[in-house]
Amino acid sequence: MEFLLAAMRRASRRIRIEQLLLLFVRTMIIVLIVLAVAQLRWSHAPGTTVAGQPTLKVFVIDRSFSMGYRKDDTTRFAAAKAAAIRRIGSSHAGDAFLVVLMGQPPEVIVEEPAFFPAKSLVAELGDPTAIRLHHRGADLAATLAKVQELVKRSLDRFPRFGAAEVYCFTDIARHTWAKNESQEDKRPTSQHMSAAALERIEQLRDITGDRVFLVDVSAGSNENTAVTDVRVEAPYATVGRPIRIDAKVKQFGSQPRRHLSVEVLIDGERVKQ
Repeated sequence: MEFLLAAMRRASRRIRIEQLLLLFVRTMIIVLIVLAVAQLRWSHAPGTTVAGQPTLKVFVIDRSFSMGYRKDDTTRFAAAKAAAIRRIGSSHAGDAFLVVLMGQPPEVIVEEPAFFPAKSLVAELGDPTAIRLHHRGADLAATLAKVQELVKRSLDRFPRFGAAEVYCFTDIARHTWAKNESQEDKRPTSQHMSAAALERIEQLRDITGDRVFLVDVSAGSNENTAVTDVRVEAPYATVGRPIRIDAKVKQFGSQPRRHLSVEVLIDGERVKQ
């Protein structure tokens, strides 16, 4: 009986340890399921990227009429899209991208995050006919408000992102970035921007931890003359009836430009000069 009792005591201790280990494993399984459902992430200081966590990158591409300025057979708009493609190529697995066109009004091209390598997005940006330039100005404050809305919503829906970054590809033209287009400074600064735009930028800097980047695609100061406004007198054109078209041509450079030709195109064919 003494040997039997001693054996029972040893067996009971082993069974108790096995039951405790089994209880621990079952508890951890429940905890891991809860964490997976809640998509819990470790807290960190705003603006700091946790190692291994992906980044949400928002591309704002200026599509105002000044982006049509052509140099070396390449427009600024094409240069902006090419710069966005290079930024995608230098990203890492897990990173995601949103695209907003800065116009009047702004237009969201990619509203749901496109994850790296985002081949369809790269193809769309590289296609000259997929995203076209608009021949009008851009609303900077409204564009920044749309970007802020997208960043907040994406970070709430996808807690996996360790940080958010905003890249604005633009030529920093006065008609978009300065509240007074007639100001003499060639390059607008924060002192010339509207209060609404400045407020939106500060809010974006708070959300992203100061990760708001301005990418200048103007390639320096350029002399530019552009058609800034076109108006048609009649509500619609009819066959055989004369129609009046008023156009405004504005010189944005410092050098005088004379003897410029203005062409009127209808369906791609020149009808007047």
